[in-house]
Amino acid sequence: MPAWLDAVIEAILSDSRGKTVWVAYSGGLDSHVLLHGLATANKLSNVRLKAVHINHQLQADAKKWGQHCQATAQELAVELALIDVTITARDKRGTEAAARQARYAALANVLSAGDMMLTAHHQQDQAETILLQLLRGAGPKGLAAMPVLMPLGLGQLYRPLLAVSQQELRRYAAYHHLSWINDPSNTDTHFDRNYLRKILWPLISERWPSAEKTLSRSARHCADSDNLLQQLAQQDILAIAADKVGQGILPIAGLLSLPAVRARNVLRYMIARQGRELPSTARLDAILKHVCRAREDKQPEITWPGGIIRRYRQQLFCLDNQPTYPFISECLTAPKSLDLSSGQHIDWALCTKVGISMQQFQQGIRIRSRRHGDRIQLIGRKHHHQLKRLWQTWSVPPWMRDEIPLIVQGETILAVVGYGWSCHCLLAEGETGYQVKVTGVTPPID
Repeated sequence: MPAWLDAVIEAILSDSRGKTVWVAYSGGLDSHVLLHGLATANKLSNVRLKAVHINHQLQADAKKWGQHCQATAQELAVELALIDVTITARDKRGTEAAARQARYAALANVLSAGDMMLTAHHQQDQAETILLQLLRGAGPKGLAAMPVLMPLGLGQLYRPLLAVSQQELRRYAAYHHLSWINDPSNTDTHFDRNYLRKILWPLISERWPSAEKTLSRSARHCADSDNLLQQLAQQDILAIAADKVGQGILPIAGLLSLPAVRARNVLRYMIARQGRELPSTARLDAILKHVCRAREDKQPEITWPGGIIRRYRQQLFCLDNQPTYPFISECLTAPKSLDLSSGQHIDWALCTKVGISMQQFQQGIRIRSRRHGDRIQLIGRKHHHQLKRLWQTWSVPPWMRDEIPLIVQGETILAVVGYGWSCHCLLAEGETGYQVKVTGVTPPID
């Protein structure tokens, strides 16, 4: 058994904890070697080993490749999951990026809590990633390239071959007479990685034979640097009392009290913590200059593919960059669970004192988004108040206001969900009513 395979097996045995170990099996040489090595290892006889093949449906022979993978898995007595993904919305960086995003989403979906997904990325893959990131102007996080271990769905993604050369994998395949699929798209130099692999890498390796190892070493150094930057960001977050950073909220005054380089670092940390793609340095500078320093009555925003940064009342908010649309439910004459077109789910719970009475249900109610000129008479108030003014009183950011459901009867607003009830919703002594429970709505800002 080669030393690299023995090291992979020992790592799995120390961390599998009785959970399923999956191999992402494309049918290519690298993943076939990994699957074969694990499936035939006596030490793993008590480990639940499975494989998964993702069909991107981008090649004419894609279905045949799935059949090949199924046959190989049967020979190895390994259960194989075949999953089709459809690449519909093209990533602006191209088909390659869109396929990768769909692939990892599919891999994440098969994992149960504690499961481990293994991919066969090797040392040259890592070196190529570093060079591509360098050409894109990446910082330490990008130049750290692919981590050996990272969260994926409910489990973990493990890349055990990052220190193994492809030559070693080829020697293993030749010794065991393995057969594998050659994806013709891997020779298409229209794709950046293929251009690097086919055109540039032979020249690099001829001039610098140890480039794979030294670039991988650089990736480890960058990973250490990124770890230190994250620790510094955590210290700065404590210093500026950014206690809502986990919600994607930062205090503007605190952020501006930091030197620009550390403020950018805090922004990167917050955005990465939300699992978003990082914006460019130019956009980070724009956030600090144009959003943080804007007048209070202005609503500037900075967008990038990973999200949008907005400000409200001396706070920065990092959000999904998705439009909102008006919504209105069917007429309800009894408590009923329903899904709104806004993506929110409605349920009802019995209550006393304040809620929607059965009489109000029988007369018909709807749930809708706000409209121009909306007014409500809240419990304890003598007069109606414009909802526009109440949003400000409740400190509801402008972009959230379209998401908040209103319970209405005709033109009368009975409730602003999560914020206030109309005086018409006071229940009589001993009367039972219903309060609404909404999931998928942004919670109130403290």
